[in-house]
Amino acid sequence: MATARPGAVIEVALGPCGDALDDLVDVDFRLPGGGRRRVPAFSRAGQWVVRYAAAERGEHSYRGAGLPEAAGVLRIDGEPEPGLYATGGLRGAPGGRHLETGAGVPFLWLADTWWDALTDRVTDAEIAQLAAQRAGQGFSAIQLVAGLYPEMAPFSREGESRSGWAWHPGFTSPNEAWFNDADTRVRLIVDHGLIPCIVGAWGFYLQHMTTDQMVRHWRELIARWGAYPVVWCLAGEVTALDYEQVLAAAARLQNGRPGPGAIVKLAGRAVRQAVSSAGRSRPGGFPDSERIATLLGLRSAVSEQVGRWTQVARAVRALEPYGRPFSVHPQPAWPPYNVIDDPSLFDFWLLQTGHSGYHTLAASVAQLEHACRQRPRKPAIVGEV
Repeated sequence: MATARPGAVIEVALGPCGDALDDLVDVDFRLPGGGRRRVPAFSRAGQWVVRYAAAERGEHSYRGAGLPEAAGVLRIDGEPEPGLYATGGLRGAPGGRHLETGAGVPFLWLADTWWDALTDRVTDAEIAQLAAQRAGQGFSAIQLVAGLYPEMAPFSREGESRSGWAWHPGFTSPNEAWFNDADTRVRLIVDHGLIPCIVGAWGFYLQHMTTDQMVRHWRELIARWGAYPVVWCLAGEVTALDYEQVLAAAARLQNGRPGPGAIVKLAGRAVRQAVSSAGRSRPGGFPDSERIATLLGLRSAVSEQVGRWTQVARAVRALEPYGRPFSVHPQPAWPPYNVIDDPSLFDFWLLQTGHSGYHTLAASVAQLEHACRQRPRKPAIVGEV
């Protein structure tokens, strides 16, 4: 019988994968108090592996669904694991105004954004150095993207780790070697006392992947990192379409003259209109992103993409065994509770409130106040400004 301290992450090898990696494995845990938890397993070096963590002392029996020989008991006992592991992660506090640790201590979200921290443009040693620096400065969270990055085409060189991309070319399957590399950096962040806020992908990847593939991506994230004290974010800029798609629409609007300049002109025009009408649009509004989509004739494409992200969000909720806080990151001035089809899926709002210099200040305050007025009440955080 394996033993772990409360809050510690323990790995259990379940047996060989064989050739049928499409036959995914879940592991059912029975808690000492009678509760149950189903945890997805992942493959590594030809073996199915499950990561597990629990605060409840006692014997936790487990059995692999589809792997009848994978059964046993874990004993949780002793002093709690130190640091963030001992807190049991974050949760929404009573009253819906803020997040707190599992011990009931209010949590101040002071985050640094490392969108591309899992690429090979930074080393493990540099990640450790930066994490130590940020922890020493009082930061409490790190926002990073799980391999499907913004502002680059899928499988482009600038998004590679030393093992390539998070998926194999063509999105045929998750890249096990990439996730093995990423494991090290997620652990480094947690071990330095920082909460990783893991953004599953950027919104436009649903223009390149099926809904089932994105759910498979999220399953791998949960299997790998769900036992750690993480926070989940469904997608960055959930309304953002593929850049080529946007440029093509801009070219049509500009009588066939393509190029990024068209987008810059449209963005500037939309921002000027938004600034001039600030306070007269819908409450909390600073509708630059929304206005650009309308000008380009892409509102229906955005709606279709958001509908598919809502399907992914429901699947993530069903898969996630630990109740980690779950959010979604919108484009500027397109609040998630006004866009996503089912706001009840999320535990807090991670807003992006604009990138237009001092013009954005008043709009940021307005959007934050607007988010705080939503019911049911949920914590509201400016996650990008």
